[in-house]
Amino acid sequence: MEAFKSDNKRFQPIMDCSEEGVITDIRFRGTSLELTLDVGGVRLKTHRSLERRDVVIGEHMRVVVYRLYAIDGDKVELLQNSEIAERDPDGTLFETYQYSTDGYFSE
Repeated sequence: MEAFKSDNKRFQPIMDCSEEGVITDIRFRGTSLELTLDVGGVRLKTHRSLERRDVVIGEHMRVVVYRLYAIDGDKVELLQNSEIAERDPDGTLFETYQYSTDGYFSE
């Protein structure tokens, strides 16, 4: 999952694959911030590098979930954002949007 500000030019190509979320909690985790966002009534957590722009509770951000594992008892299912998967079947383009912990986008 990636949370980004709507004016972030780097994410404009996948803006239509994202949803709006509101930051409900921010916790300092040493080398990053842990953000809790409410996205349509669903609570999601992600980490944000301290090198990125400041964020505050109540701020609206865009959230994109590319892949996630859904776990129900002993059943595990991989779910993928179908809009991004159609454009990027092997996941290489999405990797360019992921923000690494050292503060730079991977290339």
